[in-house]
Amino acid sequence: MYANYSYDPEDLWNGLLHSGLLVLVYKHIFMSPSSVDQEPKSTCSGNVCIHGMCSMIKTLLTYVVMQAHFALTLAQVFLCTDLVTNSEHFYMSILELLDDPQEKDEVDQLMTWWNQ
Repeated sequence: MYANYSYDPEDLWNGLLHSGLLVLVYKHIFMSPSSVDQEPKSTCSGNVCIHGMCSMIKTLLTYVVMQAHFALTLAQVFLCTDLVTNSEHFYMSILELLDDPQEKDEVDQLMTWWNQ
């Protein structure tokens, strides 16, 4: 979830949800699978264009994080209540963090980064 896959225990927001992997997952889902290749091949509009999506929102970012998380597990089926990773708790904790009024400045900076 962190940029360059490392985090600073003194500043947990430093690079949080800035992972290049998350960007690739977003592009794969919402633009097109070929958008993650060096030479895009798609001739159709992606989901972003089709659905008029013009900015990243917190719930969408949480969805991207969950898809990346699921792809990195050994699970064959997505279950909200799996006993190994507790996906529902993970999902809710990300949403709660992004909605926490005390984290508003950091979340605003994060959303600005995603919307560049």
